[in-house]
Amino acid sequence: MFPLIVEGLDGKTLCRTAEELRAALSKTVNGVCADNINAFDIYQNPDKLYPYLSLLVRENYAYVWYAPDDASRSFQAYGEGAGLDPDGNTIFYISEQTYIWNRYISAKEKALRIILAFAALEVWPDSYKGLPGCAEWEEL
Repeated sequence: MFPLIVEGLDGKTLCRTAEELRAALSKTVNGVCADNINAFDIYQNPDKLYPYLSLLVRENYAYVWYAPDDASRSFQAYGEGAGLDPDGNTIFYISEQTYIWNRYISAKEKALRIILAFAALEVWPDSYKGLPGCAEWEEL
């Protein structure tokens, strides 16, 4: 449940509502270069990173990845609603160009719905079974 901490290039933002979350995640720039790092870590506990969601954003596209802890497997959401060639890939910039298969790229709005589904959970899941049903997930 809220609040969530959104950590991005401009630091940490405490989000207590869906509107504050939208505002924090709207702080992106377009393009693919060193100055355009649109990566966010989203978590609940200010004293520890795990569990956390990772969100990569490029224009109207997004990639969502979830890590329950530092020792278990992680999960990525299958893409939906982005209209991209599922056999192609999209470049995101983290610290270098990172290619993500389009089958895992969603429209930015769909990614926000996934994050809001996590925000509604009292306890974030530690296994595949508890992941929000608003997305299909692949265990990594």
